[in-house]
Amino acid sequence: MNMRLKNINYPPEPICSDDLMPEDLPDALDDWEHECDEITIEQLQTELVLVKAERDGLRSELNSWIEIHRWIPVSERLPEKSGRVWIAYKKTGYTYDGYYTPEYKLWEMFDPCGGYSKIDVGSSPTHWKPIILP
Repeated sequence: MNMRLKNINYPPEPICSDDLMPEDLPDALDDWEHECDEITIEQLQTELVLVKAERDGLRSELNSWIEIHRWIPVSERLPEKSGRVWIAYKKTGYTYDGYYTPEYKLWEMFDPCGGYSKIDVGSSPTHWKPIILP
């Protein structure tokens, strides 16, 4: 099948006046080299320190988010106070909306028929994580 493209201008026009065409490249490089001549080592070092500080702040924020949202092994620690949590059972491979009561070391799972009740799944949960609502 032979199809011809119609109404297309070659070479294509620049999208905006700021776009560089190949013939403009030497002048642009000269301008860039001139700007680089004006930057000192101290300015670059200062910029590097600022970029590293921003990176470290973002890394810390990400690590905090990961810690809050990760599955916590029951062997590592249990919830400190009573409340809703997600619970995971290795035996079934399922996760449940649950409730933990530290005073009684009691795990309960949400019963769709109403409320929370202890549901025997043959073992204790292996992992848990807080339910974080937006």
